[in-house]
Amino acid sequence: MGLFRRQYQIRLHQPVTGSARTIQSLPSVAHQTPLMRIQPNDRIISAPLDGEIVALSPRHLTITALNGQQFVLQIETTDYHAMVDWQVRIGDSVSPLTILGLLEGSLTATSLVVSRVHAVSQMTKAVVTNS
Repeated sequence: MGLFRRQYQIRLHQPVTGSARTIQSLPSVAHQTPLMRIQPNDRIISAPLDGEIVALSPRHLTITALNGQQFVLQIETTDYHAMVDWQVRIGDSVSPLTILGLLEGSLTATSLVVSRVHAVSQMTKAVVTNS
């Protein structure tokens, strides 16, 4: 019965200014679907969507969207010293205007990947926008 299905649409914003990269070269992880990969031009990282911070590490951040779906923001780099100085903590509510952190290390050797984790339902879509 398709009459009562509810379809959620999540709007993802580009978390850093920079140029988009192909996501075909990313390794496939069973529980993650890569949505965007960006080569940053700036050190400031903003939230890609409205939600709550649920996990932090020096190179990973997990956000639970308002509908319960989780997204991972991951720093990929060949620079051993590159990491993020996070300005948020677990439990913080964020929006695309929120500064999540500052990149440290070489920007040329760094890319930012946003992935979707464990979809809420098959009817959930993610729309990627450049802003």
